[in-house]
Amino acid sequence: SVCSTNPVYTLFDQNGEYNAYTACLTVCLVFASLCFVISSITGNVSQVDKLWSISPIVYAWLAVVDARTFLMAILTTTWGLRLTYNFARRGGYCFPEFWKGDEDYRWAVLRQGKLPGFGVLTSPT
Repeated sequence: SVCSTNPVYTLFDQNGEYNAYTACLTVCLVFASLCFVISSITGNVSQVDKLWSISPIVYAWLAVVDARTFLMAILTTTWGLRLTYNFARRGGYCFPEFWKGDEDYRWAVLRQGKLPGFGVLTSPT
């Protein structure tokens, strides 16, 4: 099959070397699935916002293969921690029941259809 011969689909390529693309794709699929399931159960679509600042940190560290990507991971971690702190400060996280955090106000605006320019995106022409 294509998946078994293409190195993009395996965690290690034919030479036994680590494949960062597959690792990041796997984590992304897990994160997306968790967000979908938890959002569906709780009715709080802001679950994705909880991972918005954390997931780039995970992806960056999974992609470290040399000094350049190591520096990138450090910078991404710094940026992600700042975003995570700001989101937590505004009530986005709730521990230990992480799914209960406040919903981002923009989701309610989006559901009401009052987002400026949103009608252009949603109206069929």
